[in-house]
Amino acid sequence: MPGPNTVGQILGIAASTRPDSVNRLLLKHVFKLLESQGIACVSPDYAELDAPSYSDMGYQQQGMPPGPAKLVTMMGRCNAMIIAVPEYNWSYPGSLKNIVDWVSCLKPCPLAGLPILLLAASPSLQGGVKGLIHFRVPLEALGGYVYPKLFTVSDALNVMDEHAITHPRIRDGLAETVTGFLDYSRRLSGV
Repeated sequence: MPGPNTVGQILGIAASTRPDSVNRLLLKHVFKLLESQGIACVSPDYAELDAPSYSDMGYQQQGMPPGPAKLVTMMGRCNAMIIAVPEYNWSYPGSLKNIVDWVSCLKPCPLAGLPILLLAASPSLQGGVKGLIHFRVPLEALGGYVYPKLFTVSDALNVMDEHAITHPRIRDGLAETVTGFLDYSRRLSGV
């Protein structure tokens, strides 16, 4: 159980199956920031969360598929969630929406009341912001507390690598966003 002014374990999801995904890399840098502050982080392999197309009849007959069920279990052990979202055709991956739809079957919804930070990295100059704007809608509809400041990294292949975020403005902006999100999460938990 987290103590005063702490955020317990944070669940991070990089919504990509690509091993060289810039969103996986961005989440890795976020975890470095969090772990340097003593915050435990956990992240499933996105492929393990995969599920058949959502069907309310399927849920009634067979229950929750293993992928979303694993996510729900992990969410139950965490105090906040960070999702790095690739932008596909100016929106977010359909697989991610499908997972959210499965999770939404449970009452109360595990997303309700959960602080959520949305991030995106993209090789494009827009940085994935359009996908994040779209994705926050279903999360908020299900009661998730999406942090108001979305964080994006444009030209991602040229501003970060395995070891560091090399662009000072992006590095400092990410640190500021993560600090703000931690404060937001603490205030929501009433500590």
